[in-house]
Amino acid sequence: VPVRGFLVRVMACEGKECRRNDVLDSIDCSHSFEKSVFVYFCGSVAASWHPAITKLVGRSIAISGMKKKLVYISKCDSMMVFVTTG
Repeated sequence: VPVRGFLVRVMACEGKECRRNDVLDSIDCSHSFEKSVFVYFCGSVAASWHPAITKLVGRSIAISGMKKKLVYISKCDSMMVFVTTG
């Protein structure tokens, strides 16, 4: 069965250094993973990212190129998530 999309809850670092565009070039950022956010991998990237994400559980990674969107789970429930753009 092809994967259409999947939701991942991650702990995000909101440090000043990590909010910069060139964060991958900075190796001396002191991380503080304190904010829980949801990332929705959808579309063509979902099938390739699903096995990768399951292997990365417990590790620090950098994800960029996300857009923040309101997603409706049911008629009454919604949540703000980051959505892949590819």
